[in-house]
Amino acid sequence: KHERTNVLMTRTLEIIVPLWNEEEVIEHLAMSIYEQQEFIDVEIKMTFIDDGSTDSTPEKLKDISRRFPNVKLITLSRNFGQHPAIMAGLMTSSSDLVIVMDGDLQDKPEIIQELVLKKDEGWPIVFVERTTRATSWVYRLVQKLFYKSLNLLTEIDFNYKVANFSIISNEVLKAYQSLNGSILYYPAAIKWLGYEHVSINMDQGARFGRSRPRYSIRSRSRLAINIILSHSQKPLQISTGVGFATSFLAGCYGMYAVIQSLLFNSTVSGWTSLIT
Repeated sequence: KHERTNVLMTRTLEIIVPLWNEEEVIEHLAMSIYEQQEFIDVEIKMTFIDDGSTDSTPEKLKDISRRFPNVKLITLSRNFGQHPAIMAGLMTSSSDLVIVMDGDLQDKPEIIQELVLKKDEGWPIVFVERTTRATSWVYRLVQKLFYKSLNLLTEIDFNYKVANFSIISNEVLKAYQSLNGSILYYPAAIKWLGYEHVSINMDQGARFGRSRPRYSIRSRSRLAINIILSHSQKPLQISTGVGFATSFLAGCYGMYAVIQSLLFNSTVSGWTSLIT
């Protein structure tokens, strides 16, 4: 038992958090994450990615990096979006375990210990499934439509209750890094790798302070299109099918126009050649 404890304590757990204009939450978030060190026998590191914030987020992150141990900051030159920010954090990681979580405290830091315990049962990937959500019915409706579209048009089974909050092993991390950003959407990339995965349940927390949902209908639509085009041949198959169907119908009507002209001579001069 003593030897096993020493081995576990040599492991590192990196918490990757993308942030965009989260000045109100950063202090509480960092403290809540750091407090989890008391309950798990791995060394916690924190990686914060500033995704082009326009408020005081960059300054507060610098202050946190001076006050807390094992804090890494990544600053993007502009707002690229949540999933490019997550990718930036993952591509620079080499830790034994990696957790990805949102920065608005809806992903509860106290779930970190549960993720580590479940991971130690032998699962390469553990997702967090949100059993309840502190969001409006409009937001939930849009999200369900978003995931139903993905399930319909891709070969990946997306669960609308599962988002970014998850833990992955170093083996999965290296496999993700080998993709070189070819799959932008983090949950889809992790599932596409083909490793076994399991979920644990969590009641989603309320957004901290004045924090608001970062995804509008427009941005979610763009993300859905990006995922569908990256993960499925169905759009190409649909386009090809529509093309053949259109050509077939046009050919049939062209033959009809020729027959009308040759047999019945009931068309205006030049119409048949133009239509054909």
